[in-house]
Amino acid sequence: MLRNPRFFKHNQAPAISLILAAMLSIGCACRLFSPPAPTFEGETAPAQQTVDEETTSPSTETTATPSLETPTNAAKTLSSQWAISAADRNSSEEALNVIGPPDSEGCELTPRESVWVYQSDAPPVSTSYLQVFYDQPVLPAQVKIYLAYDFSAIVRVSVIDLEGQPHRILEDEPNNLFSCPSVLTLEIDDVNLPVYAVRIDVETTRSDLYGLTAVDAVELIGEPLPGVQPTPVPTPYLTMSSLGFNAADVQEGFVYFEVIDNNSEATLAFTLCDGFSYNVTESERTIRFFSCDDQTEVWLYAPRSLEIGSVPLNSYPLFPSARLWINDHYIPAMEGELWIDRVSTTHITGVLEFKGFDPENQVDYYRVVAVFNQIPLTEEAARKPGELITQWGQQAEASSERSPDEFAADQAAGPSDTWENCEMAVTTWKPAATDSQPWLEVYFEQPVSPTVLNILFSGSPESFLEINLLSATDYFPLDLRFARVLDGCPQALTFDSFASPPIDIVGVQIMLNPAEIGDGFGLDAVQLIGVIVN
Repeated sequence: MLRNPRFFKHNQAPAISLILAAMLSIGCACRLFSPPAPTFEGETAPAQQTVDEETTSPSTETTATPSLETPTNAAKTLSSQWAISAADRNSSEEALNVIGPPDSEGCELTPRESVWVYQSDAPPVSTSYLQVFYDQPVLPAQVKIYLAYDFSAIVRVSVIDLEGQPHRILEDEPNNLFSCPSVLTLEIDDVNLPVYAVRIDVETTRSDLYGLTAVDAVELIGEPLPGVQPTPVPTPYLTMSSLGFNAADVQEGFVYFEVIDNNSEATLAFTLCDGFSYNVTESERTIRFFSCDDQTEVWLYAPRSLEIGSVPLNSYPLFPSARLWINDHYIPAMEGELWIDRVSTTHITGVLEFKGFDPENQVDYYRVVAVFNQIPLTEEAARKPGELITQWGQQAEASSERSPDEFAADQAAGPSDTWENCEMAVTTWKPAATDSQPWLEVYFEQPVSPTVLNILFSGSPESFLEINLLSATDYFPLDLRFARVLDGCPQALTFDSFASPPIDIVGVQIMLNPAEIGDGFGLDAVQLIGVIVN
């Protein structure tokens, strides 16, 4: 089991593999161990039976903090708590309906705001979760889930300790219930750590079962701690990966991913790494997860608009999708899903899982699982030294402007936006007609060792007098004799064969020959391709 994953370091990947392997072994052992059989309590049955039999009479315990004693815990004083906060996979307000004691009137889902409802879909397979949080951490003894409908799609229940680690207390199949309302009672006798949350996973994988799962309340019963211990701030970003852990187990700014042979279940590659690459277009975001241990990479093609929830993946290259780079082969995603647990304008947290065949032989079958915590969504932050990147100018300064709006210097910043009538396009920079020595300087976000420079323009190539690459303190002149002119609208003045300057380049200076500039000259954009050096 991972202990305090927030202290993982970049050079600890081999040790982490042992830790993760141990955690997975423990997880497997938990699944092999049979926990105490859950029981359902119903309204009318005369005696309590196991979950595989008819349910029995309901519990009458509805007070917020009763003192309980059981034969197996005679020496312990147990307290009962109702949830004070809740979250589900969709971050819906409906999750808050489970806060507090049961308040649903029978099994009519009334009042509607008294229950959290999951509607099973079969087919296709549907999954979700509900996670509830409590005011005081306790050593857990029992969990009671109050159900207000005659179906249960609950397949997994876990209690969450103070480090975000799940401890599974139920593994089950969806069930038709024989009484309603009912209480699913789960005894806990093998979790010896304080817990503060309960997670309920629901799904339908059987076409013969279909129905509504309605959770009214969730009661946590346990032994209070001897001293006051703060409860972690409730967070909804706890999507459980198939590896048995979630993003809370990964250090912020890192991704842990594994590549698995889906035929043999052997692990082919794994890493814990803080190397990323990021790019955004008008329709999508591309995020590359790099391995810190080998050349393996995982590519995610995510929607430009990101929201908390589940995003099914399409078969690559249909967007959204993913692919794997391993052993000099691209493995396109055949099926998979992206779970976004936390997202802002600058960071994303979640889980990515997909499968795919090697397109060259259709025999090698891969499964990829990536768990990432607060990785950057900004290009300058999500880059790895040694990576080749493409940048458009971020800002521009000029000796003069034909006008402060149309033909202004900032028209040359950003990506190319001139596609027709190039010589008259107002989306280009044009110097003032009276400028005796026109020049333009364009600056970029990321310093690089440059490999290619593209200057997009209209008019005569003879207008260019000098081209200088700029560092923070110096400049490096380019030889115009080695430039190529590519026809089009706009044209491109391209440098793709020059000695790498001994300085990190942050900008480009363009000096023009006023004698050659005509009305048709305009500068659309500047593109710099280079390698990140630090």
